[in-house]
Formats: sequence, structure tokens, C-alpha cells
Amino acid sequence: MTLGSLFNNDNISSETFADATTTTFTPTTTGTYYFGFHGYSDANMCNLYVDNISIEELKSPTDLTANVSGSSVTLNWVAPVRGSNSEKENMPSSIRNIQKNEVPVILSERDSRKSQPNHKIDLSVILNNGTRAVTGYKVYRGETLLTETALANDVLTYTDTNVPDGTYTYKVVAVYGTDESAPATAQATVTSVTTQTIALTTGWNIISFNVIPANTDILQVFTPLIDANKLVLVLDEGTGRLDYDADFEEWVNSINPISATEGYRVKVTENCQLQVQGTPVPSNLSIPLTNGWNIISNPYSTQAALTIFNSLILSNNLVLALDEGIGRMDYDADFEEWVDTINNFVPGKGYRVKVNGNCNLVYPNPAKSNSNSIIFKQNKDFNK
Repeated sequence: MTLGSLFNNDNISSETFADATTTTFTPTTTGTYYFGFHGYSDANMCNLYVDNISIEELKSPTDLTANVSGSSVTLNWVAPVRGSNSEKENMPSSIRNIQKNEVPVILSERDSRKSQPNHKIDLSVILNNGTRAVTGYKVYRGETLLTETALANDVLTYTDTNVPDGTYTYKVVAVYGTDESAPATAQATVTSVTTQTIALTTGWNIISFNVIPANTDILQVFTPLIDANKLVLVLDEGTGRLDYDADFEEWVNSINPISATEGYRVKVTENCQLQVQGTPVPSNLSIPLTNGWNIISNPYSTQAALTIFNSLILSNNLVLALDEGIGRMDYDADFEEWVDTINNFVPGKGYRVKVNGNCNLVYPNPAKSNSNSIIFKQNKDFNK
């Protein structure tokens, strides 16, 4: 295979033996590669001899993995396997498949190699099986060098912290003095991970999630409360439940995986907190509501209940909304207006909502005001 020119020195002026400059190449594909030397000069100049050619493989790290935890990516790799020997072969250039257009090297009458066929020079080629020692490693995220100073040769891990959201190709190269191997590569996708802390009071609570954990099994999410002997029961808006079966002495779960659109009724034995780590719920969430009672989530910041229910009121779908306490929003037929004692939707809380038909509740953007308006009265003491 032909790769083109790897090295060119057009200013050779030394009359004594000198070490040549090292050059590297990366094979583009599996195959057989041929290396040749072409000398050029003005006419009738001195001879130029090339000898002791070393072909050495700069082995790459292997088994590179990229593990994502939050906004951090931890890379692990295996050091290149170092060979134990070199093989040296002396092959007359006349049997090295010299192409017909190559110019024979003319030797002087005093040179002992004059008697060789075609007056070609024997090349001493050293095939080095990776005996050169790794001096360190460099780590890249894409084309960005993360290690300005190469890692020590016994360091086989690196953690990239505070990585912005996105998909990245990480590269690790082995350093051999002034040379580098081809890279080992691995991809990693980073998505923002935050921790939600939900405050629970003794007895019943209605909660919702503003993050979606990697494991959405409700049993796994509530395991910390189970281990602390604080959980009594979890109910969804239907017939699903998570509770302890005394006969089998185990917790039984019939609730579907956690949904960002649903709320859950949770009973605990004492005041406590539930912490959930996951990715934030997307904006502009649309919650499907079925005719009758639903338990909905509030995965966003604090907003006025009236603002959230405005679209359902205007479409005449809302019948009644309740929080976990005595707050409610319903229509007062006597005064012909909606009365709100929920006041604000609180992040992490859930709300019971009754509608008169299947519909969707789309959470408004908190940064934008709603152009429609409805008549309502807020009265914290009102409890119909």
C-alpha cells in the first residue's frame, strides 16, 4: 500500500554518519505496507548510505471505557502490552521487491558491498515488537487536550469533571518519549443530573418528581425509606400500590415505572425526606387526564394554581382540584366564579384533579403570562 511521503530532508550536508530523524505513520487499514527510500541530488555528488532501519510499533492503550456519573466521565484503560524481544533481519535489497524505476545505488570500488547483485545495499531492518517503554498518557475530549502534562505511565484512569451536556468521543494515546500512539477511543453521553429532595410529613402526602432517575422502578426509588422503616404505603392514581406483605415478609409493587406526569400518595411513619437523583423533566410537559379523578405532578418551579389550570377552566374541563391538605379550586355557582385556596403549586408536590372528560393539561411557561383571564377569588379561609 502507498501512503505517500513520510519524511523528507532536502538539506543533508554532513559527511559523517548521523542518526536520521524519527517519523511515524498510522496505517489506514489492515494490509501490507512497503517502505522505500528515494535519494535525489545534483549530478556527480557523493554517495548516501542508509542503514540500521528500525520499524517499531507504538502500541495503543486497549479496553478504553467511559463511565458517566452526573456531569463527570471516568475513563479507564489497559496499558499497551510490552514485547520482550526484537527481531533483526538482513535482507539484500535485490530481493526486497525493488521496483524497476528505482535507481541503483552506485558503490565505490573500495566498498566491500560492491560485489552484491545489482550493486544494491544490504539494509539491516530491526522489527521491534513493542519493546519501547511507555512514558505516559494523554487524554482528549474530542480534539481538546485535557492533560496538559502527560499522565504518568502507571496511571490508567482519568476523570473529566463538569462536562457540559452532549455526546463526546474521548481519546487516550500512549506517549513514547516524543512520539505518540494511535488513540484508543470511547464515546460518552452526558445529561444533566440533579438531586430532588422531597419533604414528607407524618401520615399522607401527595408527591411528584421533577427528575427521572436512571432506575424508574418505584421500589428502588423508595428503598431508602424502606430501609429506614419509615415507609407505610405508596399509591398511584389507579389501583397500583407499593406496600409490605406480612405473609410473605416482603415489599410488593404493582405501580408502573415512575412517570413525570403523575403524582403519588405516600404514607410515612414520621417526618422525613426522600432524595431522588436523575435527569430534569423536559419543559412544556403535557399531562394526559382521563375523565374523573387524576393525580398530577408539578415538576417545575412554583406557579399560581390558577395559571396552571387556566386552560382547563377556559375549555370547561375542570371540575375540582385538591392539594394534600385543605386547599382546593372549584367553581362557586352562587357567586359564579372560581375560588382558589390552593394558591401556588409547589415543586415536588402532587395534586388531585377531577375533569369531566379526557383532555390534556399543558404546563405554561413560567416566564410568560397568559393572555386569557378568568374571574376568580382567593380566600385562604374558604373551605367548601
